[in-house]
Amino acid sequence: MSDISISAAGRPAFKFRKLLWLVLKFGLAGGIIWYLIASHAADFQTALHNFNYYFLIPAGIAYFSHMVVCGWRWYLLAKVIGVPLSLPEAVAVTMQGYFWSLAIPGGAIGGDFARVAIIAKRVPKGGKAEGVLSILMDRIVGMVALFVLTILLVAVSIPQLMNVSINGVELSFGLKIAGIIGLVGMCLAGIAAMLVLFFHNSLRRITICDRLFVWGDARSHGMISRMTAAIDLYAKDWKLLAFLTVVSVFLIHLMTVVAVAFLVCGVGDGRLPVLAVITAVTIGNIVGLLPLTVSGLGLRDATILILLKAGNMSDETAATVPIMYSCLILAFNIFAALFFVFDGGGKRERA
Repeated sequence: MSDISISAAGRPAFKFRKLLWLVLKFGLAGGIIWYLIASHAADFQTALHNFNYYFLIPAGIAYFSHMVVCGWRWYLLAKVIGVPLSLPEAVAVTMQGYFWSLAIPGGAIGGDFARVAIIAKRVPKGGKAEGVLSILMDRIVGMVALFVLTILLVAVSIPQLMNVSINGVELSFGLKIAGIIGLVGMCLAGIAAMLVLFFHNSLRRITICDRLFVWGDARSHGMISRMTAAIDLYAKDWKLLAFLTVVSVFLIHLMTVVAVAFLVCGVGDGRLPVLAVITAVTIGNIVGLLPLTVSGLGLRDATILILLKAGNMSDETAATVPIMYSCLILAFNIFAALFFVFDGGGKRERA
């Protein structure tokens, strides 16, 4: 009886902490964006006054296309291990994940938690492990593509990165080098952590790892074994994984850059330094993955602003484009809620 009381008393406290954390994330995001706008008020007002809003149309198309490709990528990955998911369902559930990323802690990763909950109701009994793994593999392919792209960009964008200053304050040479090394190191560590899944058989040769595997498999009624078997299927289909990684670079990550490029054109200062924009948006998207604000708002804006200035973009462009990019993200994440209505798969559960 006491356990029940403790549980009942603990749930409201847990919900309050989640709500408080969400409020703090919104507050931090709003505070950073307010500061960016307030500190560049004149540039921001001038850019908005002169902005050619027709460029929002191709920017929106580019951004929405990357969302659809994400759904298609997941559909192909789910198909490899036999997850019964149609292409319309995959796109619809992916869109729902984008919507939930606004409310669930973790940003884009939080959207994956929502996808896990949704897909759990759609797969046959005993197939939830494969459904969850397909989402994990979808995230792995996307992240590896983003990290590889970032490493390549860092290699060719050293002058821009070494030109970084914050609010006009020049950073020391050592601090800039440390930042570059830290960024590359984080990307390499991320790639290594994700690829280690494919070497689970080698890990099992370590006694303690094998014991943990056996224990976890027993506690999960064989789920660990099913997931590792599914990983082996992915390993055999490595050509598909490589293909989807390349697709993710060009049709997902670089499509967000295309969206921002149209926003730069909308400001109309006559310059579009392609490499500077690609570097700013890509690194900004990585910073946006940090689960400190809602969907990376604020942190991503500040990073893109700083890097656009380092790429010798005008103050008007650097101040305006990141805010408009965030507005575009918010608009389409909210628009994704429509896929709750058009998702016929959500109205049925597979036995």
